[in-house]
Amino acid sequence: MAPGAVESATIQNKMNSEDKGLPARTALQQRIEAACARYDLLPSDGSPLVVAVSGGKDSVALAWGLNVLKKRIPLKLVLACMDHGIDSAFQKQAEQVVGKIGEICEAKVSYGRTDIPEIVKTSGENLEVVARKERYRFLEEVARSLGARKIALGHHGLDQAETVLFRLLRGTGPIGLRGMTHRSLLGGTEDIFLVRPLLSESPEDLQLLITESGIQPVEDPTNRDLGRARAFLRHEVLPKLEASPFFPATVRSIGKLTAQQDLLIRDLEERAEKLFHELLMSPGVSNPEPAPALYLDREKFHSVLPVMRVALLGKIFSQLELDTNIARTERIVREIFEVRGNPQKRRVDLPGPLVLEEQGNVSTFRVQRDSSPDQD
Repeated sequence: MAPGAVESATIQNKMNSEDKGLPARTALQQRIEAACARYDLLPSDGSPLVVAVSGGKDSVALAWGLNVLKKRIPLKLVLACMDHGIDSAFQKQAEQVVGKIGEICEAKVSYGRTDIPEIVKTSGENLEVVARKERYRFLEEVARSLGARKIALGHHGLDQAETVLFRLLRGTGPIGLRGMTHRSLLGGTEDIFLVRPLLSESPEDLQLLITESGIQPVEDPTNRDLGRARAFLRHEVLPKLEASPFFPATVRSIGKLTAQQDLLIRDLEERAEKLFHELLMSPGVSNPEPAPALYLDREKFHSVLPVMRVALLGKIFSQLELDTNIARTERIVREIFEVRGNPQKRRVDLPGPLVLEEQGNVSTFRVQRDSSPDQD
């Protein structure tokens, strides 16, 4: 069975029943180790496992949980910590914490630095979008330099609830309600996987790991900036929902929703894979275009439901070796309707380095390599 193909809600119910009678810390470790196995996090070829760390609570919990596992299973951990170039005082504290984690876990630490404020200034992109792209770029660089193929991330259940609520309030579709997945390919790659073994865990449970480690995490001050949408949702909206008599299980309910959506979207992606090959037209992926391009049957492409079109675009981005996120993909689908509804409009410059050109019964998706990516 493919990693993650089992319904998360069913697994969680089973684990909860097995947890009864076990000390909380023991039960937590068992769940983490089960998630590592289920989502194929642990390298079997002796290559290192890259662990994304920031010095915050989530990454301390992740690193310590993996360190405990390392005592029984051969596992080479490499911690990856990036300086965003935003707050030098905070970064100094963070690197001290990360260094201590590395020392206790006997793990090498790879440091990187970027200047996110400068990139935002020159690109005009959103700070959070730039930070995300730069983090994943750095993690890929570390993984490739070490021959690693797996990267562990510390996202947990509250992060998942925040992500889904953020997408919902911005008008996402069915795929966006899937939230983050336990295992996925790093965008733009075909051989490096992101794995989130703590995604079903609560911050309260993860505090057990932090306390046991003896390490004092640091908090990025931007995480408390209520002028940022995600911070506002985390510190103002979600706590009030959970504290109310009406929605006391908000985070857990969102977790159940994402588990159900994951099953539905997996089925949708399998259908999209088959449909993609049915729509593909000559000359296909190998073509005389100076830039990478794909040619699809225009009528069939426009006839599918919007949610299937989003899934198809995911496949198209993968084939063209482009990175994207769900908000950007759904935005592209909306812009594609311009072409469908306007027979005079034969070209749409889509978000990112992608152009859609339509002529006759052919929809051509072509990459403009000189264009800088645009993400939401």
